[in-house]
Order: sequence, then structure tokens, then C-alpha cells
Amino acid sequence: MLFIASPNNPTGNLASRDRLERLLESASNTVCVIDEAYIDYAHTTHMELRKRFPNLVILRTLSKIGFAALRVGWLVGPRALLQEIDKVRQPYNLASLNQELARLVVTELSPLISEHVYDVISERERLLEQIQGLDGYAVTPSDANFLWVKTSRPAQSIHAHLRSKGILVRSFHERGGRLANQLRITVGTPSQNDRLIEVLAETQ
Repeated sequence: MLFIASPNNPTGNLASRDRLERLLESASNTVCVIDEAYIDYAHTTHMELRKRFPNLVILRTLSKIGFAALRVGWLVGPRALLQEIDKVRQPYNLASLNQELARLVVTELSPLISEHVYDVISERERLLEQIQGLDGYAVTPSDANFLWVKTSRPAQSIHAHLRSKGILVRSFHERGGRLANQLRITVGTPSQNDRLIEVLAETQ
């Protein structure tokens, strides 16, 4: 099996369509899985590729749009494969209450979720622009609800400073190499993002 996360975690970017198609073509005898956990924040989806690649499976979840506690995800794929997966699925693996709440999220609550996603995307672009404007920081364009930020200073020191101010971000400094200067910053509310920029400015 081949797994591809798109948008990717922790970089936040979508796999380029041409490279993805070449990969799927070269792996025609392999079950290819694209994890679209963060796809709600992207401008496109890979779902239409299933028409061309019968070996392609798409994973989706509600976890990244505010409903992680439901523990609901799903798989879209060819019927023959789903029948085989169902043979090893645990009975009652998803509570009926969780199923009903998930149904509400993707039907009646869908307009509210779309508004929430739009707000996150708007804040993501604002946050990206403001971090880019700080000395010593570079940001990878993102299709997720977080930003992949490169720091000129060791990420460990910036992470520690942010934490001392009550701001938690992901630092990858312990892994060393190029990751020693990378932070993953989740998009917050406007006031939280303003505070983040204020504190990051202190580290220039």
C-alpha cells in the first residue's frame, strides 16, 4: 500500500497534481491511499482522480473541522476493496450517536461549517502575510489550517519564548537537521493570531 497525505502534515501543502498522477500511474498494481484529513481548507480535492485510477482510495475525517471528539472518518474506494475491508472491521466500531452527530455535521450544519472553514482560511492568509513580514521568518503557502514556518534562529528558543507567553506551537527541533528551524503554527482566532504576531515580533 502507498499512503500520501495531501494536504501534507506538517508542511500544509497539497501534492502537485502532475506528480501525483505520475505516481498513481506508476503504482497501478498498488492500493494507493490519499489522506485528505485537511482537505476542507484546500481549494481542490483529489476525489475526481478515482474515475481514472481504480486502485485509488480517499480518506476523509471530521477531526480537523472541530469534531475530533466524534472520532469519525470514512474511506471512499472501489466496492471490491471495501468488501474485503469490511470483513476485518470490528462489529459496532462506531457508536450510533457518533454516526448521527456526524450526519448532522455534513448535512444540516454544513453551512455553519463552511463559514468556520472560510474564517480559518481568511485568518491563515492574514497570518501568513504578517509572519512573512517579520525578519527571520519564512512561511510555506498552506492548504491546511496551520502554517509551516522556517526560522532563522533555532526553533527551540522561539518555541520556548512563545510558551513562556502562554502560546503553544509545534516545534521539531528535537529531530535535528533542517527541522531544527521549523515550527508548525495552527491558525487561531483573530485575537489569538494578533497575540502570536506580537510575541513573534519580540524574537526578531
